[in-house]
Amino acid sequence: MIVEAQKQGDSLMVPIPAGVDVQEGTEFDVVQEKSGVISLVPVHENIFAQSPEYDLRAGIVELELGDNGQSVGKENTW
Repeated sequence: MIVEAQKQGDSLMVPIPAGVDVQEGTEFDVVQEKSGVISLVPVHENIFAQSPEYDLRAGIVELELGDNGQSVGKENTW
């Protein structure tokens, strides 16, 4: 599927065809790589922004997720 960039005011717009599952008003972060590839990455809401005091460790205990506290790889641990 080929689309063409179109000038609209001082910006260039690239239409997203109707067959692509994107809702009107969806926000994207535009990323251009050194190779010239342009990616549109959907912006997701930070689920912790509304409750910065949320204690993830307490949540893990409350949900009984069974963390044994042992690192198994190169994960960044607390």
